[in-house]
Order: sequence, then structure tokens, then C-alpha cells
Amino acid sequence: MAEVAAGTEEDALDAVGAAHDALAGWAATPARQRAECLRRTFELMTRDADALARLMVAELVASAAAEGGTIVTGGRAPDRRGYFYQPTVIDQVPAGASILGTEIFGSVAPVVRFTAEADAVAWANDTEFGLVSDPAAPFGGVKQSGIGREGAHEGLLEFTETKYIATNW
Repeated sequence: MAEVAAGTEEDALDAVGAAHDALAGWAATPARQRAECLRRTFELMTRDADALARLMVAELVASAAAEGGTIVTGGRAPDRRGYFYQPTVIDQVPAGASILGTEIFGSVAPVVRFTAEADAVAWANDTEFGLVSDPAAPFGGVKQSGIGREGAHEGLLEFTETKYIATNW
């Protein structure tokens, strides 16, 4: 794996092209060597998971701004150690912006303005993800956001195992 400091779209396309061209060679590589390569890649990704997560948040924020959103607050990593990303609000995000179709595992709030309630409902439902943000509601994912709940009655049920017990009365 290599690190690219300031890659461009062309760099990314070149990398994808190189990966495609290498596919035949990869298939011809002995399985044990492929497994070792994948293991090492996994180790690097796990070791750098926090840095990768912050980078993904930064890229989502940058793409929302490039697509017409306005960063109201935050929008960058603080100048200090760690993998934090400032809480960010992005206003006037277009309804079709890529940030709206991706789960953001960071404190980023994209704001989409609407005039017709039907549009807002359609946009909210036009995703394969879904998380609840009401503190009074049981929290958990739906669709591709995972299963399970925490909080409220439903959350407690996640920690229980239903058992049937029959007795002779």
C-alpha cells in the first residue's frame, strides 16, 4: 500500500486502472501469497483505522462543499494530536449531494432546504441507510445501517434472550 499526499481525480483513476491491469497477475499469484498480502493490508487498515475514518469524514465534507454546500462551522480537523474532526454544519446542501447517500461516522450535519414537504420525505427515504436521532427514541440503524437498538424498552430487549419454559401446573 502507498500513501498519496494530495492525490487528484486523475491519480485515483490511474490507480484503479493499474489495479484492473494487475487482476490477471493477482489471479496467477499463489493463494498463500495472496492471503499474506490481504492480511498485511488488513493490518495496515486496522492500524490506521482512526486516520482513515477522519479522512473519510473530511472527504465527505469537501465533496458537499464542492457540490454547492456552505460550511457554516467546523469543516476541518483541529490542529492537535489525535483523530478528531470538528463538529460541522453544512448549509444548503443540494438534494442530490453525495454526502446524503453515505453514512457519516463523524459529527457532520448536512442541511438540505426544501419548500415542499413531499420533497423532504422523498429525499429522506431515498437512501439505503437510516439512523434515528431523537434522544427519546430507541437508537439504532435500519436498512444498511445495521440492526439492533439501544435505549428505551426496545433497547433493553436487545440484552435479553427469550426462553420458553413449560411446567406441569
